Amino acid sequence: MADNINLFTQTVDIPEYVKILELQLKKLAVGILLLTVAAGALTFFGFSALSIQHVALVATEKRLMRQLDSLKGRESKFLVVKGRAKQVEEIVKVSKPIGELIMAGFDINPPPNLKSIEYSDQGQVVFNFSSGSIEESLVMAQKMIDRILAGRIEKARLRSYSVNDKGISVIFSFYPLW
Repeated sequence: MADNINLFTQTVDIPEYVKILELQLKKLAVGILLLTVAAGALTFFGFSALSIQHVALVATEKRLMRQLDSLKGRESKFLVVKGRAKQVEEIVKVSKPIGELIMAGFDINPPPNLKSIEYSDQGQVVFNFSSGSIEESLVMAQKMIDRILAGRIEKARLRSYSVNDKGISVIFSFYPLW
């Protein structure tokens, strides 16, 4: 009998509304506990996902920085090539009109009849031709007139026309219109 000692000698009957209230509070506590666990799980998974993404982004950043470091040498070479390309562009821009002048001289009367082409600092061009006949020199003069009428040259003039034992020498001067 000594092991069955009950210190509560009197039992109190709990009213029914308190039992209902106690049951509702237990359900509320369990619901709040479940919501807290769900919010913690969502926070954990969200943090895990963001952490994995952060690690991936840091790895990508390091890889890209290594690539940039390896490209610095190439970039300097590219800038050198780009500068040289600009220089070549300027040379082509200057030499294109000269090429057009040479082609114009060849068109009027090609070598060996085209003896020389001179280009002065003022932009004046001098063609020195030699021809075997008067007819050839007239054809050259007509070609110069055609260039004047086409608006390709201006201030054209016949500087010299001479006949000698080697043939006829004709010198034209003009200003090209680029």
